[in-house]
Amino acid sequence: MKTVIDLFAGAGGESCGIHTAFERKGEDIRLFAVNHWQVACETHALNFPADECICQDIQTVIPTSLVKPGESVELFWASPECTHFSTARGGKPMDDQSRCTPFDIIRWLTMLDVKRVIIENVQEFETWGPLGKDCRPVKEQKGSFFAMFINAIRNIGYTIDWRICNAADYGAPTTRRRLFIQGVKKGSGKVIRWPDKLYAECPDEINGDLLGTEMKPWIPASSIIDWSIPCQPIDDRKRPLSPNTMKRIMNGIRRYWGEAAEPFLVRYNSGDHRYHSIHEPVPTLDCSNRYGLVEPLVMEYYGNGQCQPVSKPLRTVTCRDRFALLKPEDCRIGFRMLQPHELAAAQSFPEWYRFTGTKSDTVKQIGNAVCPKMAEALVG
Repeated sequence: MKTVIDLFAGAGGESCGIHTAFERKGEDIRLFAVNHWQVACETHALNFPADECICQDIQTVIPTSLVKPGESVELFWASPECTHFSTARGGKPMDDQSRCTPFDIIRWLTMLDVKRVIIENVQEFETWGPLGKDCRPVKEQKGSFFAMFINAIRNIGYTIDWRICNAADYGAPTTRRRLFIQGVKKGSGKVIRWPDKLYAECPDEINGDLLGTEMKPWIPASSIIDWSIPCQPIDDRKRPLSPNTMKRIMNGIRRYWGEAAEPFLVRYNSGDHRYHSIHEPVPTLDCSNRYGLVEPLVMEYYGNGQCQPVSKPLRTVTCRDRFALLKPEDCRIGFRMLQPHELAAAQSFPEWYRFTGTKSDTVKQIGNAVCPKMAEALVG
């Protein structure tokens, strides 16, 4: 039985993919999941009761206490905190202490005999560097801490490579792009391999140049939307949507609704181009729910006509609970936030996966998770 350690395990997204990959190989593993948040640990334990969950700060865990003397670790996966590297913060000042967790990985790799290490983080992790007096990155030294981090891993005997991967290319219905660092210990007999892409945004443009298996089209957002949940008409809301949200909805309508009045998804964070077709994967999720569904209830003007939803799906919507009234003469617009089970499906969690805690806790766990399909592809 091979030993696997999942550091910063969260709700178990990578653990889910790791288990699936090893099961497909017919190999048994003993997995240790280390995380500081009790709610996430409870979720992990609920879905993987055979794993050993260590619910405490990783800085207080003694790595050698998890393995027997002389025992090697087949795979060490780490997803250190990414909040302070991500552009999703909207340019807010950073906190040095919150940015120190990646270097804890060095301690674990030094104290354990790890054959393969995979580290996941946001793309901006490559620009990790010191902060100035204003608690913002020093432009001239961007990437200097990242270079130190990579060199530290190399100096303890690892061959390292990294690349940015899009989860949609590996079967997840989200265009979540993340940086993956892969390392193998010299003398372990392991080599660095990256998984082949199986899906593409425009596979017909690529397949003609391939010698192997043809790519499939990206899995669209429409596949994860629960169409049985009704959308509340915008003009029936007690609190109006903000003018900016309404502006994005109108932009999406202009772009996606032709004669068929097709639904679309809206995202509510900074920027005007925050609308997405449901025929494309859901954009990157974070730990807050930023996506909502916009759907037309088209009115028939033949006698006592009724409002009915269109048959085609829509793209992703992010919104605030405010509104500038929009009331076209021939239709009403339905609007609702995507629900946790839809967000989980977008991240490629299987249907049987369950989350503990409040609805807000669940959304946070989903947004922080590694896509299981992405982890499965890397480990498999």
